[in-house]
Amino acid sequence: MSYKGMSDEELIKAYYECNNEAFEELYHRYIARLKQFFIKARLGQQGAEDMSQDTIVRVMETKTTPCKRYSQSRGASFKTWLFTIAYHLLVDKLRRHQKQGIEISFSDLEVEGEAGEEPFEELIPSAEPTPEEKSLSQKLRQAVHECMESLPDRERIAIALWLETDGGMKEKDLAQILGVSVPTAHRVLKRAFCLMRKCLEGKGYR
Repeated sequence: MSYKGMSDEELIKAYYECNNEAFEELYHRYIARLKQFFIKARLGQQGAEDMSQDTIVRVMETKTTPCKRYSQSRGASFKTWLFTIAYHLLVDKLRRHQKQGIEISFSDLEVEGEAGEEPFEELIPSAEPTPEEKSLSQKLRQAVHECMESLPDRERIAIALWLETDGGMKEKDLAQILGVSVPTAHRVLKRAFCLMRKCLEGKGYR
């Protein structure tokens, strides 16, 4: 049986019905994205690897705890549910580091709105570029990485969530993951886009 054509929601349902091969497909779909998310959160390669595996384990554990299982009827996509788990693990880790005296700044998300600009999606390279575009793509990706590193924590995490879901995350989904209101999620993401655009323009990308 092929699982590649199945939706995430169908795969997790099959896993709950004791089909482990369905979960393997989910694992391969998301393990790289989870690693990138945690890397963008400045956990480093090993930290990102460990946290990605922890997230997968948390998902697997829901199989034996019906009240914690993913349910499409609650209105969230599997992707949103998965990154909600990842985000909460990240916050817990940051809080533990703070208690240990490790200096990590993780600003409160409930902030006043600030004027921003339109998103910078058009600057992200398209799929299957030409050799010339591929060279430019590598430089742009490096520029995007450097600009993300310069963002405040809340904006960097918001952008990371947006990127790792292919720019398809809706503001209501981001709000659900971050545990804030939709207007706050909108303000944080808009400011993140604004700061990214300004940074990229400073590097010659317009």
